[in-house]
Amino acid sequence: MTELSRRSPTSLTVWWSQNRSWAAPAGCLALLLPALSIAGCAGTLLTFLFGAIKLGTSLRNRE
Repeated sequence: MTELSRRSPTSLTVWWSQNRSWAAPAGCLALLLPALSIAGCAGTLLTFLFGAIKLGTSLRNRE
């Protein structure tokens, strides 16, 4: 058995009460950081893509 499975629920409650100030923000950051980086990359790609399309159409209309 692992050490975690041998612990009583009381010891986990004590651990959470002692480490709540850093464990909760770290967990939220671990969930949000990948989502924000993927959204930022997608936004950058779309910005360049639509910018290139707009530039291409404006150059074609000049002729």
